[in-house]
Amino acid sequence: MRYQTAAELAADARRYLDNQPIVARPASSFYQLRKFARRNRPLVGGIIGIVVVLLLGTACVSQRRRAQQICSKYC
Repeated sequence: MRYQTAAELAADARRYLDNQPIVARPASSFYQLRKFARRNRPLVGGIIGIVVVLLLGTACVSQRRRAQQICSKYC
């Protein structure tokens, strides 16, 4: 896409610097998600942290239950 005016180019440059999607090309879902993540780093980091803690907790509980089953079977 060619910009019709220098103002359109400047507006797209500002959007790029503000981590907003640019209008020069169609925005894919991954591109929009990446821009959102860059604009909201603390929020995305917190969500990722919560997911990691939940997965680790689930793995630990699963391992403990498995160990208790084995111990009750053979001990």
